[in-house]
Amino acid sequence: MPIPPVIEGLRDRPGMFVTTTSYDTVVAFLTGYDMALLGGLLLGFREWMIVRLGRGNNLSWSGLVDLAAQAARGSSLAAIDDSTRRQVLFDSMAQFFAERDERDGVRTIFRRYEAWLATQPWSHA
Repeated sequence: MPIPPVIEGLRDRPGMFVTTTSYDTVVAFLTGYDMALLGGLLLGFREWMIVRLGRGNNLSWSGLVDLAAQAARGSSLAAIDDSTRRQVLFDSMAQFFAERDERDGVRTIFRRYEAWLATQPWSHA
């Protein structure tokens, strides 16, 4: 499954899922949906984003998406509009689900994250 149908629907027709289509509302919906599935929907997404960005271990997945949007646009978060942030979110999720759905995908994501952690000077305390 490349991208779950609910996320695909939220990406393509956000007004059917949330009353306002702001990035923060979309994040709140996804967080609630993930919690309803006991964390199974986005399992590994935060760790995947950290490895992809090479930083941000202190951030939530939504904060990591903000970092990715800033990096993609080369500007501050204040200069990035909601539609750009949503686009980066859904593009990242599509890549994540493609990797996670590969054989041993979840295990591979967490192994990469563990290897990334081992390279951080603060992790050797």
